[in-house]
Amino acid sequence: MASSSEVGIEVLLVLFAVWFVVGIIVTYIIAVAQGHVYYYFPYISDTGGLPPESCVFTLVISIGAIAMFFIVIIRSKQLRHYHDDFTCMSWINLLNLISLVFGLLSALGLILVASFQNVNVDEAHFLGAFMTFGFGLVYQWVQCAISFITYRSNHTKQLGRVLLFFRTLFSVITTCFFCLAIAAGLVALHTSHSKSLNTFLWNPSDGGYALHVVSTLSEWVMSISLVLFFLTFHPDFQLVHFEINVKLRSKSKDETTPLNA
Repeated sequence: MASSSEVGIEVLLVLFAVWFVVGIIVTYIIAVAQGHVYYYFPYISDTGGLPPESCVFTLVISIGAIAMFFIVIIRSKQLRHYHDDFTCMSWINLLNLISLVFGLLSALGLILVASFQNVNVDEAHFLGAFMTFGFGLVYQWVQCAISFITYRSNHTKQLGRVLLFFRTLFSVITTCFFCLAIAAGLVALHTSHSKSLNTFLWNPSDGGYALHVVSTLSEWVMSISLVLFFLTFHPDFQLVHFEINVKLRSKSKDETTPLNA
């Protein structure tokens, strides 16, 4: 006995993007309304640091991480099957494995970010943030390399050129703002007037505020860039046939099921 249901898997990419963007905007609105953060571009993590917005933040990021796990795995399997006829398949297989590992580690980082708020366990939270963006950045560039190889061997070069352009563009954006977010954030903390500064409510009267805004704005930009990068998989996922099969395990004649026991 088997049942199967077909899914337009490219819809997962759209749902992931909409869920993530809407979710962080909702947590931002709640945090500002509660007076927990200064309204002008706080860190995304700061908008989910205190209840009640922390509950929404955990839900949004956790579900987004699960979706990211599936996207990374499906992309890996899609590359494995779709490019079987390429002469450079050994390179693609190697890069595909590397991207799979870093993509899953990036998604695991999202789980850490969601599970450990920076006001409670900041070490685990910052580790998760570094994994999300740092390993996600490696994933982007490896996918760009795969796209470049497949573009040179692909018959639909016009579409391949467009996808390669946007994947490279989003990878460059993520790289630049990742470095800028870290550098500006560290310098801002160093130049702040108070050692007991509440970064959630960092405002123009505090030292280092301008660099703080550069850092927080960079985080928002690279987050959106990472989400948009995943959306570039949409044309590829349209070629994927995804099925969920449910089968009963074979049993001997002497075995009975709970229903007819």
